[in-house]
Amino acid sequence: MTKPNISDLEQKAVIDELRRISTNGTLPRGAYAKVATGMGRDPTTISATGSGTLPQLAQASKETGLLKGGLRPVPDSPATWTLQFEPMYNMVHVDEKWLYADRDTRSYLVLEGEELPSRVWKSKRFIPKTMFLAALARPRYDPHRNQEWDGKVGIWDYLLEKVFPAIKVKWPRKDRHQIIFVQQDNAKPNVPPSEPAILAAGTEGGWNIRLFCQTPNSPDLNALDLGVFNSMQCIQHHIHIPRKDIKALIDSVESAFQQLKPHTVNDIFLTLQACMLCILQNEGGLYKLPHLGKAKLRTKKRLPVSLNCSRELYEAAIALFEYYSEETSLLSRSNG
Repeated sequence: MTKPNISDLEQKAVIDELRRISTNGTLPRGAYAKVATGMGRDPTTISATGSGTLPQLAQASKETGLLKGGLRPVPDSPATWTLQFEPMYNMVHVDEKWLYADRDTRSYLVLEGEELPSRVWKSKRFIPKTMFLAALARPRYDPHRNQEWDGKVGIWDYLLEKVFPAIKVKWPRKDRHQIIFVQQDNAKPNVPPSEPAILAAGTEGGWNIRLFCQTPNSPDLNALDLGVFNSMQCIQHHIHIPRKDIKALIDSVESAFQQLKPHTVNDIFLTLQACMLCILQNEGGLYKLPHLGKAKLRTKKRLPVSLNCSRELYEAAIALFEYYSEETSLLSRSNG
């Protein structure tokens, strides 16, 4: 018996699959039935979900390519043409971080006469710590596994060679035809994207996984730094009792990573897009972290998959980028 309701992630999966199999905005015969079979849903449910996207499919097929920088045209009349962020379903964010077995300080509410819990560390210098590497993608519905994928590729005690194999094991089958971009920071110890071993590992088995570096001095452009690591540490320090040995620390961090809610991860990717908008609006940094009211939007079933960007803002940012690129080129030639 098919399920009567369909989640937001499943709706997005339906629309993505219909877009993938359409030709010039036209769906092939039996498309709804094929998608319904793959997702274990009734064809009428798939038809009701996807019918509203047909005009958008036809209009989107007329656009000549996607814009650079993660923005794409939103089908609309030319007078009100806007841009929309790519949903980032083909990106994996990786980052490393020192994680500690306990906080530097703790606050307690105690009754009169009640003893405070004893701390086991002489000072914060003695709190055990381990370097972890985490890899994270945006959550989505996986029709082949018939369940929602939480986007958590994995977290390891700093073993980089596990990232690509873990992506190949956990990545939803319907998205394996895409180019998968793995974003790392610009730290010098990181492997360069052009490393032959990285290029070979990314294409092994018919995959197309590419490594690239995020913009320097921009922690807000990495979903892990933006909110995932903080959310993990809140779970770790509230649920797990601090231990002195490193193995207990590793176990508590891995447990906190698995307990992250998929909607929390999805919210962080939306905040990432909002930070990108703020960077465009402010011509760089010096902005307040945006608040979108995502919980209220989710309750009203109005939470967007991607945020919009005005064409005027996009063109102004492109002009500024070209100006600074020209200035840098002139400076290099004069110094040469």
